[in-house]
Amino acid sequence: MALLPGARPVVASPRPLPPSPVVDDRALIASYLLNFARFNHWPAHAFSGPDAELVLGVVGNDPFSESLDIIAGKTVRGRRLVVRRFGGDDGPRNCHILFIAASEQYRLHRILSEVRGQPVLTVSAMNDFAVRGGMLQLLRQKNRFRILANREAADAAGIHLCSHLLEVATSVTTPTRPAFLK
Repeated sequence: MALLPGARPVVASPRPLPPSPVVDDRALIASYLLNFARFNHWPAHAFSGPDAELVLGVVGNDPFSESLDIIAGKTVRGRRLVVRRFGGDDGPRNCHILFIAASEQYRLHRILSEVRGQPVLTVSAMNDFAVRGGMLQLLRQKNRFRILANREAADAAGIHLCSHLLEVATSVTTPTRPAFLK
């Protein structure tokens, strides 16, 4: 093949790879919540009966868009998963899993107090959530999430955290307060 003076040969390059699918944090956290529903155990008294729904509540500015709507209605451990959103001063009521949005940072103590002693698995991605008494904290690190688990808080609520979850999670505890601060 003869080239004209000054012309360069054209080298066929391999086809560009399609871009890898981007999973946004909202969809990823929704899938974590679904798995938390599948693999953790609530006491029998947490449900009104064998056909009662498993309720996933979100309190605060809903960070999920339609990501949670995709998992709503799925069957988890023989129960239909229902999503309820609580805003403003609405307190979480009758939830089995409660995702607390970062917008509720200033109300966290009050929200955790409202569900203390109830079989409600509390989850958030806000900083210091697990050491402040929340049960499962999703901590963003580079391109994945790490789970911090406060087993003491879960045990106090009667929720049995799955052994597989505890194997991959980092355990944390809520610091005890000196008696004069209680």
